[in-house]
Amino acid sequence: MGDRSGLKYKITYLALDAENNSFTNGNILLQLTSNETGSGLEKYYYSYDQQNWYEGFEYALEGTNIKKQFSVERNQQVYFKSEDKSGNFSNIVSAWVKIDRTKPALQNISTYYQILGNLTYTADGYVSDVGATGEWTTNTGDPKLNFTDVSHYKNIKGIYLELESPLAEDIPVQVFYTVNGGYSETNSAHATLSSGTKSIYISLPQNNYTQLRFDIGSKSGLKYKITYLALDAENNSFTNGNIL
Repeated sequence: MGDRSGLKYKITYLALDAENNSFTNGNILLQLTSNETGSGLEKYYYSYDQQNWYEGFEYALEGTNIKKQFSVERNQQVYFKSEDKSGNFSNIVSAWVKIDRTKPALQNISTYYQILGNLTYTADGYVSDVGATGEWTTNTGDPKLNFTDVSHYKNIKGIYLELESPLAEDIPVQVFYTVNGGYSETNSAHATLSSGTKSIYISLPQNNYTQLRFDIGSKSGLKYKITYLALDAENNSFTNGNIL
C-alpha cells in the first residue's frame, strides 16, 4: 500500500471476500447490496428467526449498501431484508455466522508403554518381524504373545492395539491376566477389532497384574500387521520400549 508525505489513515478492516462455511475465531463482516431504482432505499433489517426483525447495523447506509459486523461467538443463520421509501420489502437472504472463541480443554493424558514391536500375520498363519520387547509364538493358528511380566507397571487400565492399516474382516481379541503370579488362563478380557478400523482399546477390570498374555484372532486369507501393542498404565521407571 502506497504512502504520501503528511498523509494519515487508519485501516479498520482487512478481510477476505470468500466463501467459507467453517468456524473462525475472528470477526465476520457481511455486506448487503440492494438493487433499488424506484423511490430509493430506506433501510435494512436483520433477523435470527425470520419473525423478529431488527434495524441495528454498526455501519451507516452507503447508497444501497450496508455492512453488518458479528464479533460475538455464535453458530447461527442470519436473515436480511431491505425496504424502500415506498414501503416495499425485498426478498429475504441469509448467511451463516460461525464464530468460535471457546478454548479446547485437555481433559487427560493416557500413557501407552509398548510391550511388543512389529508383528506380521500372513495368510498362511506365519508370524514374523517379532519385536525385541515381546516374544510371540510362531504357529499356524492364532498369534499368541507368551505370558509377559508386567508386575513393575502400576494401575494398568487396559491394552492398546494398533494395526498398520484397517482390517478387512472382524477378528476377536483376548487378553489373559494373572494377579498373584503364575501363568493362568482363568481370567481374561474379550473384545472385537472391527472391520474398517485399525486400533482398539481393551479395558481390564483390575489395576495391578503380574502376568499378561495377548491373543489375536486369524482367518483364512486375512493378513495384518501389528505396529503397536502397549499397556495403558502408570510407570515412572525407565522402559526399553517406545512410549505412545
